[in-house]
Amino acid sequence: MKRLSNKQKEWFVECLIDGLVILGLLFIVSPWLKDSMIGWQIQRTAFVQQKILPTEYPVEEAIQTPQLSSIFNNRAKATQESYGQILIPSVGLEQPILVGITNENLLLGGVVMYPDRTLAKDNFVLFGHHLGIDELLFGKLLEVKKQDQILVSYLDEERVYEVEDMTIVDETTISVLETHDEALLTLITCPVPQSTKQRLVITARPLEEDQQKTSQAKLKETEDNHLVIKQQQQQITKKLWKMPLLFFVLCVLAVSLVRWLFYKKKEQH
Repeated sequence: MKRLSNKQKEWFVECLIDGLVILGLLFIVSPWLKDSMIGWQIQRTAFVQQKILPTEYPVEEAIQTPQLSSIFNNRAKATQESYGQILIPSVGLEQPILVGITNENLLLGGVVMYPDRTLAKDNFVLFGHHLGIDELLFGKLLEVKKQDQILVSYLDEERVYEVEDMTIVDETTISVLETHDEALLTLITCPVPQSTKQRLVITARPLEEDQQKTSQAKLKETEDNHLVIKQQQQQITKKLWKMPLLFFVLCVLAVSLVRWLFYKKKEQH
């Protein structure tokens, strides 16, 4: 077997060091890269509003904290069927409502936990992820306050709700999911962007019927509300570009530094 020359050995060591440095940096910045990739997938997905539930729901999956590897493997569709929308102008939250408790759906918007429930008379439960970039998915729920108004459209229904309560519960607390023939909105997300057994639960009640139409029009048409959401979307775009660019710069600097130290040590010998 032919032995490697000294020059080939040096080249191999350099490549190995460069690879280890890049892998180390990737491990450090992986949470931010993960959120950036999720944001890109959301921005390039066109949501098509449906008025009728599908004949079959996707197979329910065990919900997992998004990992960078799973994001790479996720093949986001160019178009995605949605069945409504949730809008909270006070915090700039605007998300599609999807049907099917799957990890893929939870990377695109809020998921309705009981699709057959109605806004008119049931506890309508929506669940969404809270990631490192608060403007993505349900991260903005942490800024919601009591008496904030929420507009929810689902299939052919539309209701304005007013936030009544916010609490932190254990993930095993299933009482918040129950319905008792009373119109209610329950929003659920994690209180922190990391894996946790706690859940933030926001409870809201619908406004009186004589206030519904006026409030719906106000939430949809108020220029300030649309301005807030537009500003939040611009912030997302800036954050999405920032992390990959920072990662590239760090890689170049780190590899350059390690190479300089390597050659300096070599010269001393």
